[in-house]
Amino acid sequence: MLMAFLFLMGKPVFAQVKWQTFDSKEPSFSVSMPGTVRLMEKGVSTPTGEFLVHTVYAESSVDSTGNFLYLVNYFEADDIDFTPDSSFNAYIFLEDFLENIKAQVDGTILYSHRDQFDQNPVLEYRLNYRDDLLAMKGRIIQVGQTIYSLQVFSDKKNSLNRNMDSFLHSFRLINGE
Repeated sequence: MLMAFLFLMGKPVFAQVKWQTFDSKEPSFSVSMPGTVRLMEKGVSTPTGEFLVHTVYAESSVDSTGNFLYLVNYFEADDIDFTPDSSFNAYIFLEDFLENIKAQVDGTILYSHRDQFDQNPVLEYRLNYRDDLLAMKGRIIQVGQTIYSLQVFSDKKNSLNRNMDSFLHSFRLINGE
């Protein structure tokens, strides 16, 4: 009886979630996510300038945690001086970037904190959006002139799960970048 119920639900309840590792050659990084990995590029205009944003993503129908989208956006911020002796603070850029994400989804930032990844500035955050029904957890990382924005989208009621952190912390730089 139980097996018939599980079969009728249409979900492979006992199936393992298959994670794929995506390896980027330029810039050199890897990240793991469940489902089929897809790529796209789009030009974006911001107050800071024009950027060609590269996106690596997986829409997750195989993830039983309520996470429905895993993505990495990355772009070159060539017009911004991130050198340590500049008057510009990389964390200020990351915090402004997070404010832009919040505005795009009309969300509320629940928390954000500064961290480091291989001695590079990181901003980790969580926000709710769509009348607090959906949640996003992410990390924004600045490595040289490259900005990486990793995000996991989930329904709010299931937004505290290991797969979010597994994805966010699977990001690796390759070749000592």
